[in-house]
Amino acid sequence: MIISKLRIKQSLSLKVLVTNIVFAIFIATIIGIVVHNRVASTVIKEKISISKVETASALYLAQGHFNLARFQDDKELNKVVQDFIASSREDGSFSGRETVILPIPNSTKNQSIYQTVPTLLVLDSIPENFREQVRKSEDVLDKRITISYSDGKEFPGFIIGRKLNIPRSGTYEIYYLFKLDAQYQSIENITWTLVLTGFLLILLIGLSTKFVIRQVVSPVQAAASVAERFTQGDFSSRMAVASNDELASLGNSFNEMAVSIQQQIYRLENLSMLQQRFVSDVSHELRTPLTTLRMAAEVIYQGKENFDPSI
Repeated sequence: MIISKLRIKQSLSLKVLVTNIVFAIFIATIIGIVVHNRVASTVIKEKISISKVETASALYLAQGHFNLARFQDDKELNKVVQDFIASSREDGSFSGRETVILPIPNSTKNQSIYQTVPTLLVLDSIPENFREQVRKSEDVLDKRITISYSDGKEFPGFIIGRKLNIPRSGTYEIYYLFKLDAQYQSIENITWTLVLTGFLLILLIGLSTKFVIRQVVSPVQAAASVAERFTQGDFSSRMAVASNDELASLGNSFNEMAVSIQQQIYRLENLSMLQQRFVSDVSHELRTPLTTLRMAAEVIYQGKENFDPSI
């Protein structure tokens, strides 16, 4: 881990690549969450909205049939109610919904009491507070619930309820319970699609970033390599320039600087050579008279006994 951090700190290309990938992951995650929540909410709300409209139309139509059947005898009225219950069950088995009809306490008469509850459905799936709302309202209501069965299975879903008045029988609560397992399966498929898309997007961003890094960092690395060889004494090293962009301008400027430095170094070398030659010439010119003086001094010193002391 420490080595990786050191490598990132010491490498400009790794810094840029890691930074872009981190930003890509962050942005892809935010966008994915927003899109997922929006799609999931839209799918569920659309299912509830469509089911509520269809249920409301069916219940209003059934209530109209019941109101017309009130002018018929009990046998015909019972046939109308039983046909409605049978059609509700049949439609439910086709669409995957459950139909529950319950009499409202103290509102039904003793003549004919209708009630239907699916065999395995746990009646507690219908919240008591929702039943209270249905009893007090004249509208079609809906609520998100968990549908439970006596065999232990549970499904996410929602319930639509309304009061239904059956002539000469009383007032009933009718509920349609819809499962949302198909919608959640679609949402799960969308989730995996978003994850795969995000992964591919991050991969493409990483590859494109690596390509751009090569386009930008490679000339910088080449300049560093040329500069290193230049400092080691290879004054003929130059950057290769093959375009007309900003990096080419950098290369041209570097090459011009290298030429200028090389010329200055050559001038200094020539000056150093001239200085050495001057010192050598001066030394040579001074060596001859000094030798003569030294020889004369030795001669005088050796003949000092023969000199006149008065001189």
